[in-house]
Amino acid sequence: MSLPSFPAFVVQGEEGSAGIRWKKWIDKLENMLCGLDVTADDRKKALLLHYAGDEVYEIFDNFSDDQKGVDAVTGADNTPNTYQVAKKSLTDYFTPKQNVAYDTFKFRGTIQQPSETIDAYITRLKTIAHRCDFHDVDREILGQLVQGCSSSKVRQIFHSTQIDDESTVDEDYDNPYYSSDEVVFSISNPKSKSLSVEVHIFNKPVPLLIDTGASVSLMTFDTYKKVCPKAPLYGPCPLIFAYGSDVPLPIIGFVTTDVNYNDQRIPAKFYVVNNNKVNKANNLMSLDMAETLGLVHFTFALSPDDKFHTLFSNGVGKIKDISIKLHIDQSVRPVAQRHRRIPFHVRKDVEAELNRLEKLDIIEKIEGPTPWVSPVVVVPKKQGVRLCIDMREANKAIKREKHNMPTLDDLIADLNGSTVFSKLDMSNAYHQLELDPESRYITTFSTHVGLRRYKRLLFGVNAAAEIFQNAIAELLADIPGAKNLSDDIIIHGKTQAEHDVALQATLQQLQNHGAKLNREKCVFSVSELTFFGHIFGKKGVAASPDKVSTIINSPPPTNVSEVRSLLGMTQYVARFIANYATITEPLRNLTKKDAPWEWSEKEQQAFNCLKETLTNAKVMSYFDQRKPTKILVDASPVGLGAILTQEGKIICYASRALTPTEQRYSQTDREMLAVVYGVEHFHLYLYGSSFTVVTDHKPLLGIVNSQKPTTARIERWRLRLMPYEMSLTYAPGRDDLNPADYISRHPQSTPQRENKGEEYINYVAENAVPVAMTKHEVRIETQRDDQLQKVMRAIQTGQWQDGDVSDFARFSEELSMHDGLILRGHRLVIPKTLRQKVINIAHQAHQGIVKTKQCLREKVWFPRIDTMVEETVKSCIPCQASYPGPKAREPIISTPLPSEPWSALALDFAGPFPSGDYLLVVIDEYSRFPEVEIISSTSAKIVTRKLETIFSRQGIPKTVKTDNGPPFHGQEFSHFATQFGFHHRKITPLWPEANGEAERFMRMLDQNIRSSTAANLNWKTQLPTFLRQYRGTPHSSTGVSPFEALTKRKMNIGLPDCSLPLDPIPVHTRMIHNDFLSKRKMTEFTDRKRHTQLCDINPGDHVLVKQKKLNKLSTPYSPLPYVVIKKKGSMLTAQRGNHSIVQNSSHFKPIQGDHTVNNDVEEKEDDDEEEDGEAEAQAFPYTSQTRKLPVQPNSPTNRPVSPAHSPRRPTAMFHTPTTARVPNTSPRHSQPAMTPAQPDRPDASPPVRPQRQRHAPTYLEDYER
Repeated sequence: MSLPSFPAFVVQGEEGSAGIRWKKWIDKLENMLCGLDVTADDRKKALLLHYAGDEVYEIFDNFSDDQKGVDAVTGADNTPNTYQVAKKSLTDYFTPKQNVAYDTFKFRGTIQQPSETIDAYITRLKTIAHRCDFHDVDREILGQLVQGCSSSKVRQIFHSTQIDDESTVDEDYDNPYYSSDEVVFSISNPKSKSLSVEVHIFNKPVPLLIDTGASVSLMTFDTYKKVCPKAPLYGPCPLIFAYGSDVPLPIIGFVTTDVNYNDQRIPAKFYVVNNNKVNKANNLMSLDMAETLGLVHFTFALSPDDKFHTLFSNGVGKIKDISIKLHIDQSVRPVAQRHRRIPFHVRKDVEAELNRLEKLDIIEKIEGPTPWVSPVVVVPKKQGVRLCIDMREANKAIKREKHNMPTLDDLIADLNGSTVFSKLDMSNAYHQLELDPESRYITTFSTHVGLRRYKRLLFGVNAAAEIFQNAIAELLADIPGAKNLSDDIIIHGKTQAEHDVALQATLQQLQNHGAKLNREKCVFSVSELTFFGHIFGKKGVAASPDKVSTIINSPPPTNVSEVRSLLGMTQYVARFIANYATITEPLRNLTKKDAPWEWSEKEQQAFNCLKETLTNAKVMSYFDQRKPTKILVDASPVGLGAILTQEGKIICYASRALTPTEQRYSQTDREMLAVVYGVEHFHLYLYGSSFTVVTDHKPLLGIVNSQKPTTARIERWRLRLMPYEMSLTYAPGRDDLNPADYISRHPQSTPQRENKGEEYINYVAENAVPVAMTKHEVRIETQRDDQLQKVMRAIQTGQWQDGDVSDFARFSEELSMHDGLILRGHRLVIPKTLRQKVINIAHQAHQGIVKTKQCLREKVWFPRIDTMVEETVKSCIPCQASYPGPKAREPIISTPLPSEPWSALALDFAGPFPSGDYLLVVIDEYSRFPEVEIISSTSAKIVTRKLETIFSRQGIPKTVKTDNGPPFHGQEFSHFATQFGFHHRKITPLWPEANGEAERFMRMLDQNIRSSTAANLNWKTQLPTFLRQYRGTPHSSTGVSPFEALTKRKMNIGLPDCSLPLDPIPVHTRMIHNDFLSKRKMTEFTDRKRHTQLCDINPGDHVLVKQKKLNKLSTPYSPLPYVVIKKKGSMLTAQRGNHSIVQNSSHFKPIQGDHTVNNDVEEKEDDDEEEDGEAEAQAFPYTSQTRKLPVQPNSPTNRPVSPAHSPRRPTAMFHTPTTARVPNTSPRHSQPAMTPAQPDRPDASPPVRPQRQRHAPTYLEDYER
């Protein structure tokens, strides 16, 4: 026998659903068994276990014998009904134990899934509800359906109609185009009253029948062809059913358009019905459209008392899951205050009140010692007494919690756009919050019947208001449209449905947490709500008539206290009065200190005007964050005004009076102050968004929108406005265009923090005065300065036409006056007589031009300040002495090649070396042939002895060139030169480049010695090898080896040689040609690299002389000025008194400014260059150092050269011929001093032992300056 197929039971599935699924499966199995006519009990059991599947079989196999219905010994069935036993055991297994609390919680959390239809959602709710033991299952399902469905239209239908039958929901849930918000109900309810209205669609009148039971709007096809035939029809459309019909309406498509009604324009969707197939079809307006146009209003379908009866029941609520912990400062010493005796006649009432509070679980008895005890104060009331605890001492130990307390402005912003309101009042509000047991001891109070303490939060605690506000705010945080201010809760919504959802959620939340409300003080579903002395409605906020009537009906005050009370009451509604400050000014004057009391006609008129204005107070619109915001500001001589507006509607007024100091401001300053006041006053509305400020003072636009510096006061205000994203525009100051103009002329007197502005200006004025100059001195000289007096008058009058103030006119917007001084921004304007003194003070530290300007710009200003600073710093001698001279040098001219070998020699020294030895180096300038002798000293005696040996080998030269070292400027070497008959020529002092050939050779010599030492060789023994190789190697300038040029034959250096015999004539010619080309190439390169220029110092100029750097404090130039008395090529002779020096022009720097040098001796001509050098050498002896010392700054020196060897103006590092000098016509270049100057040093250094100064050469050639 073949068995039919049947699905096995799936054990795994949604949590809690196994029992239901098992019941359905077993029912289907039994139906199949019945169809197969299977009646035997054992066969039914076998088929049950077979079809149930492996998982169920394993479960059944693990059952006990009793559960299986078999005998424990024999294993046979011990009951004739084994199928029922197996079925019951499996059913008990899959059906979970019932937990009503858990199932109820699960039911409340069941919401419609995104892809779930309403039918499926209702079915799921029914399944869960059957396990919850609800008294009225259908009502609970309906309530959960309203809260949990994902369609807002479904909620509206359930609120607007009484749904008693599921058949009212007619919908095709299988339509693939349905969204959760497109569930469509029947479009008509015969119980609802219909109302027809006329709207305009495409500017054509269309009658619509309002149907509160319709979830969609309908338009007949005839109306569509008449009103909007060109509008496209869209589809597909959902199935729409008429009330009580199961046949869908013949929908052609839907059209989207705008509907106009009573100046309202809203977008709408109409489904077009084929009216030819429907009898009596009408154009219908849906519930949603009617509500949006304000044609339909809703009330609560069920009374809150019915559904939330526990919320409004008697007693004191206790909010669950909240325990208030007071933060007590343990460092405060506890105080147990003495008991205040209670009068005998009220003791019974006190005892009754204590018993009532104990029964309500608000207080409890306490026994034993307690550190804190507060007295009780008995306040009588109509029925009984009220107990108040004096917590002043205890509050000193309770740390306040700084929670945010919402303001009325916060509430107004939240209520924008709302049309339906409710207000909930919490009964015994503070007592509904339980105190933490650890915090109760500080609330202990004494009575005549013993000590008691509070278990709930009480009014006397200093932090009670913040704690309660924060606790209720957190409770309602997730409910949009609900906001609490203390114990009052405001519910609001833009539509009735939105309001009802918020109200239901709030009531449910409060009831779930155990709160209690005072039903008598609650207000539900009203279009206008009175709250905190204001009336909130659809159009905006207005003053409460009760408060207004209290003021209007009040008699005139009779003393100062009553005036203050009246002003305090009217201040509460000042936001509705445009000219509040002006109206109340006579009344405020009565409250001033030492003001006599006099109620005259002036005060009575102000009192009457205040009443009249309150009677006609305007309704202020709500602030909308989505709308553009404007502030209209204005300033008058007596006050400031500001109006917050949106799209022409007034949100709020603000004004204040100017202080006496502010009344003395210029008009520009007052207008800027009005901008700051308006923006900061409405900070809550403006911060974080862009807005526009409108002013009637046009010059203010250039100040606010410009980056240029302005007065110190305005600059400070600009800084205060930086956090705001604002733009400033201009509008004429007519009352009809800028109502703030009137407010500013009738301000509210509020002397306040603007005194800080004057303190800031005083601070600027005090700190702008230089430290070596007093403010009194500047004020006196300002009064004496005619020009500055005219500037002061121009600041006051705004007239800048006078030519004497033209230098100040373009800074007019930045100038202001304070205490007899003139300020430009935050800088003090200095009178003429003190300007040079101010610059000298700023330049005391000898900073450069830029730093001196920066120092002055921080505090002072006057016209052409930069020019005066530049002239002063450039003429400062210490600054010029401390600043390095120009880097550019004169063009160099090559030294001509001598006509024959060994006719011109160059001498120099190398060393000392670690052994104490020196090297005497002699170079033939024609052949570059070197002679090197090791000497133990550089004394003239040893040098002349070595020279005599060299001359004995090579002959006596015609000229010997040396520096100005000690061996060469004494009588002994001069006598040696005379004895041997050669001309001794000394180069320019401190200019080693003039002896370039010798310097270049000694660089190579030093390198060879260091290399030998590095190779662990004796450099003295390696010296002959080096000389042999050098003498036999062709020179880079001549192309001929030094030995060949000197001896006219090639030198054998150990290498094989196959060259031809020498031709003397071609060798000499080739040397001249190669030497010229080499020097010209090097000259061009060097002049281009050095950016050479001619020296512009001439006789008669005042100069500073470069000096030796003795230490880190030494300046590059001596601060003692010299005068140039002679110029010869690039060599200058300068004199100061009896002291004269001769150096290269690069060692001099021209002085800027007028300075005098005292010269007591006549100038004398000196045509002998060597005598100049000798004089200089004696005046400036220098110390010999190693060749590793840094090179001195270079500058050209002029030397004669044969014109035949200078076909063009060379530019290499050679001597400049005097005959080739170009006349100097270039202007003198000024160099600003940039580094601190050093103190003057004496004219002559103390006597030291003469030593030679060594300098490393810059280039390879034997160049001479």
